[in-house]
Amino acid sequence: YSLLDRRPEEACLGLLKQNNISVITRGSLAKGILAGKPAKAYLNYSKAEVDKITNLLQKVTRQSPTSAANVALQFVLNNEAITSAFCGIRNSQQLEDVLNTLKVAFIDKDNMDQLISTLPINHYEAHR
Repeated sequence: YSLLDRRPEEACLGLLKQNNISVITRGSLAKGILAGKPAKAYLNYSKAEVDKITNLLQKVTRQSPTSAANVALQFVLNNEAITSAFCGIRNSQQLEDVLNTLKVAFIDKDNMDQLISTLPINHYEAHR
């Protein structure tokens, strides 16, 4: 679950929350794309669409003392059904960045709404 993989919103996150079942996510940084790695096509999004969201992440982070990874994780943790997010961490700097997500103030609602509305939500197609 991430800004680039919102398929769980389609049906399961609301249902899980309604039944008091918490969710642990993985892929919240979209293979590092949402943490600063170069943009590339991801799931059903083209490279141009991924560029659009990563550029907006950079714009949002310039306005606050946070990083793109912090904002991407805040998006995930902002969902009431989500209780934890697994993140691939390869070095102490990445660990520090992820831990800072818990220390920095959440981005404002306007910026979050802009991030959410930047790309059309993706849906499960292979399971239909």
